[in-house]
Amino acid sequence: MAGPPALVQSPFDGTWQMNQEKSDLTSSMMPLKIEDAGGGAIRIDKDTLKTDGSKTATADGGQSAIEKRSARNYHETDWFKGVEAGQSDFVISHDGKTLTIHSHGTNPNGAQFDTTTTYTRIARGDGLVGVWKPTSIKDTQPRIWIVKVTDSEVLWNEPGVKITVRASTDGKPVSPKGPMVPESMTMAFTKEGPRTLHMVEQTKGKTVFTVTYAVSEDGKTLTVDGKTDKGESVKEVWEKQR
Repeated sequence: MAGPPALVQSPFDGTWQMNQEKSDLTSSMMPLKIEDAGGGAIRIDKDTLKTDGSKTATADGGQSAIEKRSARNYHETDWFKGVEAGQSDFVISHDGKTLTIHSHGTNPNGAQFDTTTTYTRIARGDGLVGVWKPTSIKDTQPRIWIVKVTDSEVLWNEPGVKITVRASTDGKPVSPKGPMVPESMTMAFTKEGPRTLHMVEQTKGKTVFTVTYAVSEDGKTLTVDGKTDKGESVKEVWEKQR
């Protein structure tokens, strides 16, 4: 007598860790533009912040405070929903051509993060003021995904930032869950084959990111091939842990 049919595991199922050496983590990052806003303030993207350490509301709904400690050193503290989200140290090289930002703090799940991003000056400026192109990024805490995919559903969890999304595979937008997720953010997954998923991310109804996830034939590698709304490419390589 035949038993019940065996359950077929998806190639996506398991725990994945990003290989930082094989991933191009700066390709999707816009140049960092820092302007002199006058009166001892600077403008970073949409935010104007005094450099005296005073706390200021930011465009993303959080708060930031930047303190100028010397001509080449600045310190920033960020808060989100009233909770400290992290601190960053800005260090400008002696020749003024390189900016290093070391960010560290605690993720929503209590795990520590520690990231160093290096920029090269691509437009003239004085001190911190200028346009900086990202050239390298290194995270001491590896990023982890835990994934489960069936014919009808995707369950995607990134425990490091405590984000979970449960979505159908028919392209219907859903809202991810997590303490740092914007309320207007949605993600829509479409299954394009046993080893391929397509995802569209929107904010306030506007598409900001499209990506294809593909698992290798041997099931050991998950590649990410994406594009932002500004046309920047995102290339990542993830390796199965278990």
